[in-house]
Amino acid sequence: MKVLIRYLKKNSLILSRISLFLLAAAIIVVMFPKEGKFRYEYQRGKPWMHEALIAPFNFPILKTEAELMQEEETVLKTLKPVFVIDETGSNSSRKKLIAELQKKAGEYEWNSKEFANIESRVLNAYDSVMNIGIIQMNPVIENKPDDFLLILLKENRAIERELRYFLTIQSADTFLRSYLSASDRIADSEVVINVLENHLIQNILFEPDITERGKQNLIKKISLARGMVQKGERIISKGELVNSERYQILESFRKEYENQVGGSAAYIGIIAGQSILVIIALTVFLLFLVFFRNEIFHQNKMVVFMLLIIVLMVMVLSYMAKNHLTYIYLVPLCLVPIIISIFTDTRLALFVH
Repeated sequence: MKVLIRYLKKNSLILSRISLFLLAAAIIVVMFPKEGKFRYEYQRGKPWMHEALIAPFNFPILKTEAELMQEEETVLKTLKPVFVIDETGSNSSRKKLIAELQKKAGEYEWNSKEFANIESRVLNAYDSVMNIGIIQMNPVIENKPDDFLLILLKENRAIERELRYFLTIQSADTFLRSYLSASDRIADSEVVINVLENHLIQNILFEPDITERGKQNLIKKISLARGMVQKGERIISKGELVNSERYQILESFRKEYENQVGGSAAYIGIIAGQSILVIIALTVFLLFLVFFRNEIFHQNKMVVFMLLIIVLMVMVLSYMAKNHLTYIYLVPLCLVPIIISIFTDTRLALFVH
């Protein structure tokens, strides 16, 4: 332990310098852009100004946003909305209907025979309507033709039904009035019809969650690509016009290129390569100070000052490269040797630059 402490005290200067340079190297590597950048520039309707571009790997030709939206619109036309039968609501409404009929029987003094006849006819009419089903009005079926198909969930089974199969509140009312016509000789038929109408409910209910899942499944089945470019195939030649087709192929190549470069293995390789380059550069700088500018090497403030200028300039350049690449040449990079030469000499300033 004592030996270690003596060693650290004896070599504290060089160890502190190495720590400073390693810290600077770590900061620089962290700030460097890690994503792969596509090195070609092109514009739709302009000639290709670079050499002939050959595909270095297989990649799909992606569809445009307009193509995907059109396909999605076409596919969604085949979407069948899902409805479910509300058995609980129907049964509850039926019980209320019976209770209301019993109340009306007392008010209008129906005898037992009349009441039995009315109750039988009313419940038969109600059950007939509920068995057919009164569909809940929803934007997914509004203005749709009678042969529009939907999915009806019944007892864990999915059944296709045309829209014409179901009743609405209005058509159910017409059906009931026809069913309970005056020819049935029901006492106070208008009163009975009003009671029955008041207890009609929409028992075919729209299921938005299941319908949305079906919609997303249809969208997922849409292919994002409409072809493939094989490795070694010529993508575009020098001077060739970048038309809409070529532009989409170039965009597909750019995205695939950046995806491959941005993969985990490539990302680790980029970090490793940047670390090696930065450490080598700063090691050479450290050795230059040790052998040729030893008096500066022993000055803490000067070493920190020079490393700080390097880190700050790399920070500015990295920010511009990531966010404003077009203006990167406006960064005053040559200020670095000018500032260093003011405090030291031109040779060191050139070396730092």
